[in-house]
Amino acid sequence: MEKDKVGKELSKEDIENTLNELEGMDIDNTGNIIDGEYKNHSFEIDEENNVIVGRKIEGEKPTGVVKIITREEAVETVKIQVLVDNPKDGSTIESIEALNKEKVVKIEDGQNGMLSQMFEVSDNGYFTFRIKSSNRKK
Repeated sequence: MEKDKVGKELSKEDIENTLNELEGMDIDNTGNIIDGEYKNHSFEIDEENNVIVGRKIEGEKPTGVVKIITREEAVETVKIQVLVDNPKDGSTIESIEALNKEKVVKIEDGQNGMLSQMFEVSDNGYFTFRIKSSNRKK
């Protein structure tokens, strides 16, 4: 494990907190991997704290909304749908995924497609989703 200047071992949380202090930094922590964008470059910090810098990212960032599908009250699970706006820069959507995988489950549904993905949640909370496009923006 990497150590800071005074010999303290750095955790993923320490690294994430430091990265969040940088203006313009956009990061996602998915398990032991930190995935992010900074100054139009993608990067990844793996389990061993190795930094892998990707290619330059161009184009617009994909956007979307979450729609609650389940309307009944007092149910165990709620269906939600992530709807993505069609990219105007010619890029395509590669994936729509939940970052809270322990609380949000991707489900197969007839409404799933390139710009839509259904999920089920069984707990109250704040949920984050990542939309990846072919231009590498998230």
